Amino acid sequence: MAAASGWPIGAHIAHMLRDMLADTADGFINIPLEYLEAHGISPQDVDSSPYRAWVRERVEQARRYFREGKRFFDGLDLLRRKIVGYWYCARF
Repeated sequence: MAAASGWPIGAHIAHMLRDMLADTADGFINIPLEYLEAHGISPQDVDSSPYRAWVRERVEQARRYFREGKRFFDGLDLLRRKIVGYWYCARF
């Protein structure tokens, strides 16, 4: 099976966002340092407007990748692959 466009990237983004609070508590920072510095916030400022804006941007990016993946799966000729692909995208 050929690579499914960007859907693996969308899944990666979704997983990173899902685990972001727990990762931050464990000392793993998933938001770019440059972004934090540019907006004068810390990784713990999850309720700040800049932090939320960054998360919204990442969510939209993941959605774009999932839509791209859906178009890829729409083009497959094997029903089993389509079902698995749609199921995976629907989880996110």
